[in-house]
Amino acid sequence: MKGLLATPRWAPDGKSVAMLYTENATRAAGPLVAETPETGEIKDAFFEQRLALIDLATGEFRQISPADMYVYEYDWSPDSTRFSVIAAHGNGDNNWYVANLYVLDAGPLGQMKPIYKPPLQIANPTWSPDGKKIAFIAGLMSDEPSVGGDVYTIPATGGEPTNLTPEVKATANWLAWTPEAKIVFGETVEGDAAVAIIDPASARIDPLWRGQEYVFRRPMGRQHFPCA
Repeated sequence: MKGLLATPRWAPDGKSVAMLYTENATRAAGPLVAETPETGEIKDAFFEQRLALIDLATGEFRQISPADMYVYEYDWSPDSTRFSVIAAHGNGDNNWYVANLYVLDAGPLGQMKPIYKPPLQIANPTWSPDGKKIAFIAGLMSDEPSVGGDVYTIPATGGEPTNLTPEVKATANWLAWTPEAKIVFGETVEGDAAVAIIDPASARIDPLWRGQEYVFRRPMGRQHFPCA
């Protein structure tokens, strides 16, 4: 391989590792990263960050997302057969603002199905423990690493999303499912950092912690290392 690897993640069944791969990349991915100085013939060129798999038994490495799609974030389904993916066509530095939510098959065909076209930016796609729903954050965000908005869920087969935090006077910035099918999420409240938990079945929200602190979560897609 030659390029850039980011965000390696074990499959739930432990048989493979997924990661984001930018073939022949000349710099780290992201709109806030300095461009590589151009020399020689100047032309418009960009590199697609794709989802790739490594089979641990055979060592096989294959890119499974479409060659013309830039993948920003992803998450394994609990049964290790699919991914939830936030992606967009074309230049990844420009199109995060119009990225959609997809379900990508982990099999040889790598079929990719769009399930949600959001009116605003989305981030942190995360499968529920039973594999039936995908949670994400949606809202008016600035640059790609700066996440903020409400917590939503959507059926993994597609459909209308449900806003779980419509009246919350805060902005969510990360989330994770618990084994009990509740959602823990970080939030910013009047300048404070906070953590809360919500039960999607009842929409009950319970605060867990709040403090005058700055809590940093490394965004997906920014844990890069070169490969050759």
